[in-house]
Amino acid sequence: MSRPAHERHQEAVRSALRLLRSRDRTEAEVRAHLASRGFTEEESGLVLASLKRSRFVDDARVADRAVEAAQGKRVKGRLLVEHELKVRGVEESAVEDALGAIPSGSEADRAESALRKRLKPGDTRQKSAGFLVRRGFDEDTVQEAIERVFGPWE
Repeated sequence: MSRPAHERHQEAVRSALRLLRSRDRTEAEVRAHLASRGFTEEESGLVLASLKRSRFVDDARVADRAVEAAQGKRVKGRLLVEHELKVRGVEESAVEDALGAIPSGSEADRAESALRKRLKPGDTRQKSAGFLVRRGFDEDTVQEAIERVFGPWE
């Protein structure tokens, strides 16, 4: 015999809150978690509406924090941050708003800084460029950072 709707709702809320204890999650991540626990789309929708109203789930906050983290110790470029947020299910508008907080000129500065911290004697332009590409910097930013570190291309 199935449990009453209010018990299922409370169980879904508890499950979502347990997930949110470790870190911020996107609406899509919470929805997927609830689905994996056997909750219906309708049940998940009610829980998410409540969690969003109380700001336990806020995709814009997730995007803003990802951008802040990308400018921290382990520098990431705009392309990688954008990709990671889209994979986590953040809407395009929230991604663009968060990425808009990164000053356009700072991307090359951040790429150069990341490269100088990692650079070892004997590292080549190609190896360094690969590092920056893997960190999510676009082609123009990589080229500019490489030229700043190694000098103009010959």
